[in-house]
Amino acid sequence: GFLIITMFFTIPLLFLCFILYIKNLKVSRKRKIGFGTGAIACIIIIPLMLLSMSLIKDQFTRAQQSFTDKNYEAAIKYYDYVIRNSDDESIIEASKEYAKIAIEKIGEAETFEKKGDIFFSHSLYGRAEENYRMALDAYPRLSGIKKKIKAAVFMKKEYGESTAGRSFVLFNENLEFKYLAGFAGDWGKTKICEPQLATFLDLIIERGKFFENENELKVSGTLKGDYQMEKYVESSYGLFVFLSAYVIDSSGNIKWSKDGYLNGNTPYIKENEAGDFSLTGTLSANLEEKDHFIIMAYIHGSMVLQVDPESPEGPNADRNVFAIYHGQIKDI
Repeated sequence: GFLIITMFFTIPLLFLCFILYIKNLKVSRKRKIGFGTGAIACIIIIPLMLLSMSLIKDQFTRAQQSFTDKNYEAAIKYYDYVIRNSDDESIIEASKEYAKIAIEKIGEAETFEKKGDIFFSHSLYGRAEENYRMALDAYPRLSGIKKKIKAAVFMKKEYGESTAGRSFVLFNENLEFKYLAGFAGDWGKTKICEPQLATFLDLIIERGKFFENENELKVSGTLKGDYQMEKYVESSYGLFVFLSAYVIDSSGNIKWSKDGYLNGNTPYIKENEAGDFSLTGTLSANLEEKDHFIIMAYIHGSMVLQVDPESPEGPNADRNVFAIYHGQIKDI
């Protein structure tokens, strides 16, 4: 920048020094030496300025080539040099934009690598290899990624990809989970998936004495796994079903609440399978037809294999809901 500013004055100064040098050839030896030295200095500054401009353009060219070759770390260094030293706004803006993309690509590769590491640690070697290769494609110079691919390939060949005996649940990344809000009670961080993976059927609400007193509420029904559950769920057992239900009035006051599981020997549910449930608890106030009833089936966060815990649409809540029913008492 200094050289370019100096160049603005150097060219006319060069002509002035040269003219004065000619005029003082026979007049004054000191003046002749002074103006001659000035002219030489100007002659030196002009090429330096042109060289500096050429260097900036050359750095931008190198940055573009490095970006094309997916050598993003080198590209970022070149872009940073251009941003700090160029006076061309169009080149500066282009460098900023490409540097931003390069940083995102490195981040994308590192995310795939982390996912691969999680899969590898849970013996899902095929999934690990897949994510490692996506990391390599995003940023081929990612340190150590080729060794991880070789390790995943070797382990898959030696031990296979069976999930038998593993208790975790792996949700497909195409299954999005959204936060649920506005529910009564302390349910912690709750998310629900789209589409839902099971449906509540044949709900029955009864009031009377079942265990302790005359003012009890019993809710029974069936939970059926959706036909596309296996498309979104990888688990050797299916989905472990936790149930939570409550009744609230129009003001949001809880009249009844109960947690539970499916009936029978197994709390799991699979695709196209159905499980019955029955939840019984004491009412704290009279039941009315306009009261609202809510029941949900969910997986605890501790049972879910977290491939990308930072994903805003991942199943990283305390309760990851895969089926919910909400309606008024009069409709049941």
